[in-house]
Amino acid sequence: MAEKNSTTSGSRLVRLFLGFSMASWISALVSFVVTPIITRVIEPEALGSIDLFVSFCVMFEYASTLGVHQALMRFYNEPPQGSDGDELLRYAVRVSSLGAAVAGVAIYLFSGYFSRSIIGSDSLVVPLLMFAFILSNGFIDVLKTKPRMLGQTFRYTAMVVCLSIGTKIAYLSYGVTHSVLSTITVIALVDASVMALFFV
Repeated sequence: MAEKNSTTSGSRLVRLFLGFSMASWISALVSFVVTPIITRVIEPEALGSIDLFVSFCVMFEYASTLGVHQALMRFYNEPPQGSDGDELLRYAVRVSSLGAAVAGVAIYLFSGYFSRSIIGSDSLVVPLLMFAFILSNGFIDVLKTKPRMLGQTFRYTAMVVCLSIGTKIAYLSYGVTHSVLSTITVIALVDASVMALFFV
């Protein structure tokens, strides 16, 4: 009986391992297929500007989340006495939101620098898009911890793959608009849509 339970536990572990790693494999495959197309569709200068927007946003995103999603992953199933996993999740969301607000203030103060670096001119739309990207991705980083902790492989994989495919399609939208500003707008909208689709 013990041997049967051990085998069942082992097979479940293998399924979870393969299930959660599937998101990375599919995302890597999407990148492998789509990246050469992106480099054909987008001129090097425009691609550099779009990547710069994403890099700025990711930098602020990492700072704004303050690593709370890592702490949440550690304590979700073993919360401190007097709390539960969902309570910790709500706390992490509040911390991430506060961090995004602080990042938004910093971006606003240097909005001219960010805007000129990305699109070559002053525009208040760029800092707004940066804030939307940071807020959405901060939420996603925190909230996708729950399906991982509960073993919900399909939900986690669907979320990661949707974000990966959506972002690549957003890059390809440059082939239609031929505008860096329009492309980064689509990128920010994709992230907000993924957040809304899975968590609102």
